[in-house]
Amino acid sequence: MQLTAAALLAALSLVSASPLAKRDVSVPFQGKTFVNKGLVGFGRVSSELRDSFGETLGGLGSAIALESFSTDAAGKATFSLLMQPDRGHNTQVTTDYRARHHRFTGTFDAAATGPAENVALTYKNTQLYRIADPKFGLNFTTGLDPTGSRAPLLQRNILLPIAAPNNHVSFDPEGLAIDRRGFYYVSDEYGANVYVVEQRTGLVVSTITPPAAVIPLIGGKANFTSETVPDSGRAPNQGLEGLTLDQSKGGLLWGLMQSALVQDSTKSSKETNRYARLFGWDVSNPLRARLVHEYVVPLPQSKKLRTRASSELHIVDGNTFLVLARDGNGFGDTSSDSSYKQADLISTVGATDIAGSKYDQPQNPVAPGGVLDASVTPTAYQSFVDLVNKKELAKFGLQTGGAFDRTLIASKLESLALAKLPNSDDALLFVVSDSDFITKNGFQAAEQKRGQYVVAPYSDPYAEQYGNADTQVFIYRVTLPGYSQPSVKK
Repeated sequence: MQLTAAALLAALSLVSASPLAKRDVSVPFQGKTFVNKGLVGFGRVSSELRDSFGETLGGLGSAIALESFSTDAAGKATFSLLMQPDRGHNTQVTTDYRARHHRFTGTFDAAATGPAENVALTYKNTQLYRIADPKFGLNFTTGLDPTGSRAPLLQRNILLPIAAPNNHVSFDPEGLAIDRRGFYYVSDEYGANVYVVEQRTGLVVSTITPPAAVIPLIGGKANFTSETVPDSGRAPNQGLEGLTLDQSKGGLLWGLMQSALVQDSTKSSKETNRYARLFGWDVSNPLRARLVHEYVVPLPQSKKLRTRASSELHIVDGNTFLVLARDGNGFGDTSSDSSYKQADLISTVGATDIAGSKYDQPQNPVAPGGVLDASVTPTAYQSFVDLVNKKELAKFGLQTGGAFDRTLIASKLESLALAKLPNSDDALLFVVSDSDFITKNGFQAAEQKRGQYVVAPYSDPYAEQYGNADTQVFIYRVTLPGYSQPSVKK
């Protein structure tokens, strides 16, 4: 093992010594020194590929989870990565896309320092998610916007979002975490729920719900549509975006909202929605999760005080997390000049734990009008890895602010994963884009009859103007003091 570790570290040092590389950036935070050693790997997945159901492999970076990571004697790394799309092709309207994740295997050759791609991914298989429904038995989910709700079969005290056209449960998956006891955790934007999914079957066996303050209410009733700003609760398309599991404490699941709740802002305006909620659930029994922690995270803002919403969360240690916060510029948007896409640090040390407090009720905002209650101390927040540093992107022939072509960084960098390097405090930070299924040669299935899905072609208007959006995969090298990774197989 020491031989393989030495070979990989030696190869990585060559990348750091590249003439294009900037110097390491050290960041003191909470008594420790974190280091950004720069971009060391890049690859992509073509938007032309299809999965085993004949549907376009798009949206892959909505959430990722690293299953395994190892190195060989030459320093080449191999890994297995789960990649979970969100609600399917929906740049015009929501569609009847079944929630799922895809398994990819990959290689990373640190000795190949660019500008050629040195990360290669190979599609292996797909698992669809299913849920027990009181009307229809076991059923697939849908990406269609929910206009109704009903209780699940085994948890009659909660409501799930339901799409009226086919009465399926609506899923907009945004977070993914692996529990080595045989479960996946999948967080959702529509209901801001976390679904406990059995790994073997893809069956949802339990639903973890957030506090009442998070449930979107319109006219006093739960309404999960993403088309209307509710009176309180999660803002449209700003649900439970980040998800990560701390297995070192017997199972502590953390979820981060994409931005502030409606009552913690001014109708979710970008100038007042920076105070997002971070939830911690005890999942020592995954079927009976309990909320045990809740904090307020002050998301970064632009010079014009517009919030950089969060897209992902990843645990570093029991109190420290990486948060991916970003703007929406880049390939997939109409502006190519991205100024803020970062993997930042937050810490709960010294922050006020509001779990079980009055703020868990919708009538008691923690930040009315976007102003945080003086009695509440938010988490510490520290800028860390700049994902749009032009000098770093240039290592692999990438750019921001220029032409709309394959060299332009994606607008939606939405997922994080970590692989700890052996015999070192260093780790590889994986960052993957969500392509929004933007392709001129797309395929997606919809239910035509009960249980019968038919694949049909589509062409995305953005792709027709600017070209296809491949999934972009980045690997950074970082120093994370105290980071351990008990959940990843060697």
